[in-house]
Amino acid sequence: MVLHREIDSEAANTSNKMQECLLVVLLLLCSVSGYPSGPPAADHSSVVCQELSPSLQAHGPPHSGHGGYLLRLQPPLTKVGQALHYEPGMEYNVELVGTTHSFKGFMIQARDPATPPPSVPHLIGQFTAVNDGAKTLNCDHGGMSAGATVAHSNALPRSVVQLTWTAPLSNGTVDFFYTVVREKAVHFDQLSAAQLGPPLFSNAPSNTLPPNKTPDKYRLQFQNPQNCTIIGDCSVYVAIDTNRGNDSWLDIYMEGEAEGWVGVGFTKAPHMINADVVACNLLGYKMVVLDLFNPSYTSLTDEIQDVYLFDGKYMDGRLSCTVIKRILPSDEFDIDLDQDLYVLYGKRSKNATTPLRTIDPHDSDPLISKKKINVAHDNGSASGENELFKNALVKTHGALMLVTWPLLVVTGIFFPVFMKPALPGGGWFKIHRVLMLTSVVVGAVGFASVFIGHIHKATPGLIPLGQGKVLNTAHFSVGILVMALHLVNPIIGLLRCNPDNPRRWIFDLLHGKVVGLISLLLALVNIATGAYLLDPSIRVFWVVMAWEVVFLVTVLAFLTTFSFLAARSPSTERALRAPSTIQALFKTGSLLGGLSCLKRGKLEEITPLISSGVTGDNKLRWASFYFLTLVSVALVVAAVVLTAVTTRT
Repeated sequence: MVLHREIDSEAANTSNKMQECLLVVLLLLCSVSGYPSGPPAADHSSVVCQELSPSLQAHGPPHSGHGGYLLRLQPPLTKVGQALHYEPGMEYNVELVGTTHSFKGFMIQARDPATPPPSVPHLIGQFTAVNDGAKTLNCDHGGMSAGATVAHSNALPRSVVQLTWTAPLSNGTVDFFYTVVREKAVHFDQLSAAQLGPPLFSNAPSNTLPPNKTPDKYRLQFQNPQNCTIIGDCSVYVAIDTNRGNDSWLDIYMEGEAEGWVGVGFTKAPHMINADVVACNLLGYKMVVLDLFNPSYTSLTDEIQDVYLFDGKYMDGRLSCTVIKRILPSDEFDIDLDQDLYVLYGKRSKNATTPLRTIDPHDSDPLISKKKINVAHDNGSASGENELFKNALVKTHGALMLVTWPLLVVTGIFFPVFMKPALPGGGWFKIHRVLMLTSVVVGAVGFASVFIGHIHKATPGLIPLGQGKVLNTAHFSVGILVMALHLVNPIIGLLRCNPDNPRRWIFDLLHGKVVGLISLLLALVNIATGAYLLDPSIRVFWVVMAWEVVFLVTVLAFLTTFSFLAARSPSTERALRAPSTIQALFKTGSLLGGLSCLKRGKLEEITPLISSGVTGDNKLRWASFYFLTLVSVALVVAAVVLTAVTTRT
């Protein structure tokens, strides 16, 4: 019996030792692997409940800072010193958001601010997990706040956790301490919501509520490209719905391929001037929502901010945010959203100057809704026209007009004015005809392209006109007139009478000196206004103006030079050597005589001189042609390149 007792005793000791060894092994395994399914619900150890820190052996030391992991509280808690004052019995929505990276593990604890980690916590209130992947922990050892701690229940990557926290029935203050594990060796411990402070808390009105549905279920949808069906595939995506807590506010979700900002604007006209704009601007780890207005092509901060951020994040090259905006205006810079308006939406890929109270200009063309929409009531998909396509046509219009007038028309006019002596036998006329007919075709294509590009614009369906749009109206009106004259002039040329007809002077006057000259001068003015409208930085405008100054100086130099040479020529050659615009003056010797000569149709007397081919200054004429062509080509190339890289607003 004694032997049996000794054997039983040894067996018991052996069993106890094995259990102890097994427990040690399990503890070691836990310390190495961490808690992929969250800390054990009954674990009251100081590491889990007091220090809010993962195992040092398993995860290594914590990283500094907050890593972009922020708590957002709604309704906002009043900050008192380094603590947050709560309303007794109030339910608060608590969101843990990864603004730059997802995370796999987390732990949040509502504590008395006087007992921060790693001290023994005085826990406050109760958490309720409202989405999968979270569970409450009993860290209160049987106290009244057994649910004041919440942690992950699986190790799946996530970017947001939504919870509800119920405050105690008595007055007091609270702080939310939390730890986030991005990856095994990357974690941020013992963060304090109160110490991080605004703008980490939503300061939206207390009678509004965070959205409880995904953006694709919102009432209005805007996307670019228009056929993208998955939000993550869209370059820019905007969704709008009525706030579920207060129907006088709108929920606005914005997302885009950007690390600068995403924004949406509301305007009565199909352009960004006088638009009421909301933008989410990423400044480092901080997401800032801005209420802006555009008096022109720049955005200014509205002093009365009536937009509020619910959440925002930046992850994998995409910036997104959810904000609320009041439907009715708060001041003169807001627009009443309960009316038919155009909706603009765009982004900036990367901030250049990271302004605090405004945004850098967009670096890609925004989209504009095809029609006006009442964002307070309308439903459905309301994507805008493809601004990239529209602006490509507008830029094509500008480029083709540069080719038409400064290059084709100017060189085409140069031949009948200066090159008749160098190309006897009608050679100058053949070149003139080819260049001018080509300019008509190219100009017509450029003229049509801007009409197609603005097909969705307001009355008259082409470009924005009306009050405050004097330059647009002038450019549009002059462009119509110039194109009409440019089309009429070849018809005048086809109907011309023979050179020996006594009425030939009428054709010469109309074709070259009235229609031709007036259309050229108006076109050059209109190209300058078009360049100014196209490029807010007016780089193209200054290139065009520089060329026009050089062009005018060059033409005056040519007229002076060849007039001087003609004056020094024998009397029989003067009219031939003179520029054709003033040949009559050299034929008669006076202005009145020149007009009389025109009326009598006697310029045909110069024809034998032209046929004889006086060539003493031909080299100078060709050199002048090459110089003018080179200057015109340089203008076209520089202006077209600048036009192509210009971001239109």
